[in-house]
Amino acid sequence: MKLLTLLILMIGLSTAIATTPSPLGLLEANAGFSIRSSQADQFVRFGQPSYTWFEGDTIRITAGEALLNLNRGGSIGFPKGTEASVSSGRNDRLRVELQAGAILYSLPSS
Repeated sequence: MKLLTLLILMIGLSTAIATTPSPLGLLEANAGFSIRSSQADQFVRFGQPSYTWFEGDTIRITAGEALLNLNRGGSIGFPKGTEASVSSGRNDRLRVELQAGAILYSLPSS
């Protein structure tokens, strides 16, 4: 019985780990910004200058600018008035969905 319980716990833990978004990089901002995670319906306002960006996060910039430094190299800039999400697509390709505003980017050739 204990072995069965342990097996069920291990399966549950591996499922939870598989569905947890992975970090893509570090966001640095010179003003407040709002983030909506991939599992949330509402934006949350942040006042600190940095934030660990996770797979599928959406940013809303209402003042200033922000720069997402990607873990795999390169960066994406978000000017005032931008709402965008960033995630890894198929074959580990970067995917940006721009709802409003603009993005600036510098990505390695690979």
